[in-house]
Amino acid sequence: MQPANTAYGELPKMADKKGFLHVMKGDARTENAFMKFPTNTLKAADSIIEVVLRLYKFGGGDGPANVKISDCSWSRNDITFASSVDFGSKVCSSGKTAVFPKGEEEWVDIKLKPDLVQSARLAGNHICLQISGGPADAPTVLASELSDKKPELILYVKKGKTKKEKEPAPKDGVQKEKEKKQKEKRDAFKDTNEKQLVQKYTKEALEENKRKAAADALKIQDSFDKKIKEKTGGAAKEVTKDEVTKRVEAALEQKVATKKAKMIADSDAKLALELSKSNLKGKGLADLEKQKKKAAGLAIGQAVADYKASETKKLMNEFGAANKAKLDKVKMDLQAEANKKIAEVKETASKLSSAQRSIVDTEVKAALQEVMDTYNTKKGLPSEKVKDESAAAVAKKAEADAKKKAEKTKVEELQGKENDKAEAKKNEEAKAAAVEEVSKDKKDEKKDSVEQAAAGRRGHAATPDKKKDEKKDGDESVEQTAAGRRGHAATPDKKKDEKKDGDESDEQAAAGRRGHAATPDKKKDEKKDGDESDEQAAGGRRGGGNAAAAAAAWRDLRDSLHANDAVHMLDEAPLFHVGN
Repeated sequence: MQPANTAYGELPKMADKKGFLHVMKGDARTENAFMKFPTNTLKAADSIIEVVLRLYKFGGGDGPANVKISDCSWSRNDITFASSVDFGSKVCSSGKTAVFPKGEEEWVDIKLKPDLVQSARLAGNHICLQISGGPADAPTVLASELSDKKPELILYVKKGKTKKEKEPAPKDGVQKEKEKKQKEKRDAFKDTNEKQLVQKYTKEALEENKRKAAADALKIQDSFDKKIKEKTGGAAKEVTKDEVTKRVEAALEQKVATKKAKMIADSDAKLALELSKSNLKGKGLADLEKQKKKAAGLAIGQAVADYKASETKKLMNEFGAANKAKLDKVKMDLQAEANKKIAEVKETASKLSSAQRSIVDTEVKAALQEVMDTYNTKKGLPSEKVKDESAAAVAKKAEADAKKKAEKTKVEELQGKENDKAEAKKNEEAKAAAVEEVSKDKKDEKKDSVEQAAAGRRGHAATPDKKKDEKKDGDESVEQTAAGRRGHAATPDKKKDEKKDGDESDEQAAAGRRGHAATPDKKKDEKKDGDESDEQAAGGRRGGGNAAAAAAAWRDLRDSLHANDAVHMLDEAPLFHVGN
């Protein structure tokens, strides 16, 4: 792609050019810069009376600074030199300030015509500018909004008078609830997109750091490879070899001298022994000694040469290994130093610098403003300026939300476990209570059986015709009848104003006695209620009016006893159900 058709602001494609702008005008090359400033802080009636464009110059040459009002129908990802040829319109820079100075790393203030800037801001939601000029041979380098020294458009504004708006009618509950829900949805949408944008731009910055760190690591390793080669190879290696040779020669000289002296001493001792055993004298002995010494000298010379060769090889290996270990240590130490520097570069690259955080904040704010403007337009809501919030704060908030959610989940899990334990304990206690109740009921039944048996014996004595297999209720009736007689006999001093119920009990007891005597032929399998009804009927016929009243009272008492038994069973039933 030709430079004229290249979007130098496109990210992350042009990440290596992020943070700075070029301005130059030469015969072979021309570069312009474009800037866009939002105007949502101004009110419709405000008037701009003075304007200063403040730019930070990193470096480059000097030259004129031409600022024009620009069309705003562009974005940093798509604007090219070819597409922006007709964007610049009226020149708004003026005076002596419209120049780029020779200095570096300094702020440059350029005054602009306030009437042209005022007209531009009334035409839309942004003030857009084109910066051209600069030197002819090399560009002036300016800081962009993606640096920590962002361009600034300083406006001096005269506040205009606005008509007092009519106070809106009080909002009813429905309208308030609707606006509340709209705000909650908008806030949730903003938070979600803000987190996504922070992650996106942070990831891009860190990936750029990673690429740069990888390149820096290669440079560091290359630098240390040269040092290692210098310290352990080439001339250094030859010097080390010479040192090894000298050490070997020095050590060998001493060893050979010692070995040779020992060989000579051993040879002389052996020769003396041989001469003493030869039995020769005079010239014969002298000739033999001369001959033997010559032979021994040759043998010793060869042995010394062999020893020297063997020891030389041995010492060369020994000193060579020591020398190699020394060179390896030098290499290892240098590589460790290189690894440390590389690790530091990678560690630094894993985090954003303060300047990068500032750039990410700016990118997030600009992108989020566009997202929210689109959202508000689509929903028919008024536009709102996105508040400044650092990427670090957003990331920290997201981390806190995630941590809070995790803690809530953990608490809920623990609470669930505690509830399960409490429920299990409750069931165990209910089961134990049921078992205890059953045991208690069995004991009570056993006790009742014993009492009923005793009462039955007494009742049998009073009513000899009663069958042994009569049911519990029949036995209790007999027992109650006998108890009525005993109770009446035991209270001779009852007052005359005793209640009617006491008299009826006596009458029922008497009616019971007559009834039993009147029905001796009842069948064994006849039910208790039928027996009692027949007995009461017979007693009523013989007893007249009092007997009839006694029979009616007896039926009421019987029904009352049965009702109490039913209630008791209903109370018992749930315990058995839980126990099962």
